[in-house]
Amino acid sequence: MRLPISPAAVQAFRALARCEGWGTFSPSSMRRAFLCACRTLEQQARARGETLDLSGLTVYDLRHGFGAEISAIISEQAF
Repeated sequence: MRLPISPAAVQAFRALARCEGWGTFSPSSMRRAFLCACRTLEQQARARGETLDLSGLTVYDLRHGFGAEISAIISEQAF
């Protein structure tokens, strides 16, 4: 079954094209950015007096979580 591309996805692809974001992908750079984002979230939580430990989170967890969320959205739209 083919699903139409969402307006948000069209906007994302257009933004990628505008900045000429085509080319090679660096897993190590993506991992570094992911870990930096985790540290930033932990710092923001500490500033609010909350505890957030993302030290065990991996890029695989991000990929799995994204896939699970997309699957749930598609399942909801199918019914």
